[in-house]
Amino acid sequence: MPFDIHIDPEVNCVFFRSTGPHIVEFVSPMFELMFAHPEYRQGMNVLRDMRTQQVPPDTTFKAISDRSKQVHVDIDRQMGKCKLGIVVGDAVS
Repeated sequence: MPFDIHIDPEVNCVFFRSTGPHIVEFVSPMFELMFAHPEYRQGMNVLRDMRTQQVPPDTTFKAISDRSKQVHVDIDRQMGKCKLGIVVGDAVS
């Protein structure tokens, strides 16, 4: 998988570091791994570090956003009330 996961129950946060090309279809398996992790608890905050991830130059923000909304419908229900932050490398990413 093109990501690392670290769960810190003391700070109530799941940390993902994504690498390689940005592929929306990897989002579901990433969160499935989080849900199955023994330290994960519903309501934990999530921080995704995508600073080194490559987004194809012809991919628009709208295309990523529209596809992500479809993928996140079920994931959001399972996560419960929490905060999700995403860190990107630059305005193009």
